[in-house]
Amino acid sequence: MIKKYYRAESYIMSEGNTFLQSIENNLPYYIESLVVAKMPHITPKIGITKVLSFAKSADGKQVSLNLEILT
Repeated sequence: MIKKYYRAESYIMSEGNTFLQSIENNLPYYIESLVVAKMPHITPKIGITKVLSFAKSADGKQVSLNLEILT
């Protein structure tokens, strides 16, 4: 099985800061959403991403997330 790991760099907005605080003590955290490809005759599937860890920058304006793509 191939595992896909990514590091995402992002700016933190007010909603994002609330989200990060809510998952801070609940890692790993799973995000699930319906994925619909932009092609004819598609079959929707559930996309699952696991947040393994994150670190905020010293100024608190950016975050680095370590992610695993499960589907």
